[in-house]
Amino acid sequence: MYTIFGKIFFQDKENIAEFYITFFTKDVDGKYIRFEEEHMERAYYIEEILQLLKTSNFNEIHLYGDLSFEKPQEKSERITIIAMA
Repeated sequence: MYTIFGKIFFQDKENIAEFYITFFTKDVDGKYIRFEEEHMERAYYIEEILQLLKTSNFNEIHLYGDLSFEKPQEKSERITIIAMA
């Protein structure tokens, strides 16, 4: 079992999200072990991705929202794109 703390920062100009995450877990002796991770993600507009796919000759493109097979909604946090050439 983990206890997780995190901070997220978003850079509007570059569309970069920075994640700083700290984990605490118990070892076999009951002592807590702390470890940290840092992640950076770039956000893309759907229009950017679709344009890149089309100019790269992908002709069958499907969009799904929030790890489902439903169409993405306005408030979808993640969008999965499946593209075939």
